[in-house]
Order: sequence, then structure tokens, then C-alpha cells
Amino acid sequence: MGEISYEIYKNHLDTWRKKYPFEIYSELDDGCNEIRKVEIFSDGTVGYAEDNISHGKTRLGEVPVPSLQEINSDPQFKAEEITREYFLKKWEECVGNK
Repeated sequence: MGEISYEIYKNHLDTWRKKYPFEIYSELDDGCNEIRKVEIFSDGTVGYAEDNISHGKTRLGEVPVPSLQEINSDPQFKAEEITREYFLKKWEECVGNK
């Protein structure tokens, strides 16, 4: 299918900002299931997941990712499709050879 990126607006309570990522990048298969994911938190912490490997609190979703339209119907989120190259760049920046 492709890759998506979605941002959680930063105007939430401090609790939300500390507990949840404000940027999420997901690589999806044809069924919209996550293959790899990078999560970036407001304090600079990065979490990631792929296959049976995860770092931090990040885990791959157990159900397919909703459509962009469904994600964007919630005013807290802004989702957009990104290219595979952009996802790979973010993955390399955040995960590298870890």
C-alpha cells in the first residue's frame, strides 16, 4: 500500500505530550498493517518497531491502520501519505543501524 505520516497537534495537555508521540511514521503492507513504525516524542525520545523488535514503548499495531480520511476526521490528528523514500529517510535518521 504505502507509507503514512501523522502528527498529533501539540496543543494538548502536558500529560498527553509526555506520554504519547507527536509524530508517527508507519510503513504499511497492502492490508494497511504496520510493517515498521517510528514514533517521536516531544522530549526528543524516539521509539521504533519492526517484526518482533521494538525500542521504547513503541509496538506495531495489531489491527490495520485506519484510512487517512478516518484519521483526519479527528481534529487532534493530521495524517498524510508519504513516499517510501521519505519513510526510509526518517527510519534511517531515527533508527540507523540499531
